[in-house]
Amino acid sequence: MTERQEEQAALHAVYSLDAHERQILRAELRTDPRLRVLAAELEEAANQIALLLPAEAPPEEDRALFLRRLKQHRRAKVTSFGTTFRILRQPWVGWAVAACLAVVAWNGYRVGHELTQEMETLIKNESTARSEAASALSKVAGLEKNLADATEKSQQFAGEINNLKQMNVFAHMEVTSLRATVRKFEEGAAVIVWDNEKQEGQLKLEKMPPVQANRDYQLWVFDKKNPAPISAGVIKVDARGMATVTFKPVEPVPSAAKFAISIEAIGGVAKKSADGPVIFAGPQ
Repeated sequence: MTERQEEQAALHAVYSLDAHERQILRAELRTDPRLRVLAAELEEAANQIALLLPAEAPPEEDRALFLRRLKQHRRAKVTSFGTTFRILRQPWVGWAVAACLAVVAWNGYRVGHELTQEMETLIKNESTARSEAASALSKVAGLEKNLADATEKSQQFAGEINNLKQMNVFAHMEVTSLRATVRKFEEGAAVIVWDNEKQEGQLKLEKMPPVQANRDYQLWVFDKKNPAPISAGVIKVDARGMATVTFKPVEPVPSAAKFAISIEAIGGVAKKSADGPVIFAGPQ
């Protein structure tokens, strides 16, 4: 699972992916169990954050009733409310308690004994509530950072997608996410957009480690009826381990079933060598 995939999962949790990005993420979720777990956790975190948002202010008559009840208990010296009011000044905690008590008063329950018990429980749980709030805020900060990074990348991909639409090939494209088969390359990312009608595609690589001086990355395409992989050319990455290349297999591929990237002799080979390790493959 890569940093880019984590960012896409974060965007998915807050419904910020467009149709094309969701299509890519679904393809990756099918092949990466860890990514599926992360996506589920992020969705749960987003739901919890939503529950922490301030609720609508209670009706004025309920608020007045609530304040009268507090004054009655203060005169009776049942419980000191100093700590409680400090809690109620917190936006999400205070209004949550006020709303709860307003509902109790509205339905005619006996407030005296129940209110005392609720306040005592709230005071005991204050530390836990603050800890949970801090944890939620930390998750929000992490999500905001991921969203900012993902937004920047999303803008880059948006330009590429618009170019594809202008060339009238988008309707014929199939998006495939390749999965690392060697641990050393697990941080890398490889996504292929294939146009079977034009017999060409585009490969985007990120975070690829450099190969030896006498080696090159090489892309292969597998046809459903042809067991032998067909070369789609050598791939050169920049100093950051990134590349965006348009490729075309050396032979026709009537029905592309699978793609793979291997490490071969410099300049590439005509036929897949036995000693050239396959580092990415997909779909599974």
